[in-house]
Amino acid sequence: MTRQDNTSISAVAVMRQPSGSALVIDLYHNPHARVPIPPMLAAPLVRKQYREGLDDPDREEPTVLDLMQTSEWQEWLDDPEGKCDREIEACLREFRAGHPA
Repeated sequence: MTRQDNTSISAVAVMRQPSGSALVIDLYHNPHARVPIPPMLAAPLVRKQYREGLDDPDREEPTVLDLMQTSEWQEWLDDPEGKCDREIEACLREFRAGHPA
């Protein structure tokens, strides 16, 4: 996301479930968004909000640079639609396993 690219993206939300806890949502605001999301509007829905990118001192997840060095990254480049479908199926299996219908 830059001043010229992806300005229609206001923010990226990351949903995760830390071990033994409830689901949480962290919101990363796009500083270049044409239509920004007011932080006060999002506050009741998210655990944390970040305004200036992904530099977070308590962050445990890998960065994009870390991910680019993995074989999984190559899967996204080789077959983006298939990889997306496989990821969605895996998420649904995990969700259904933890939340019986």
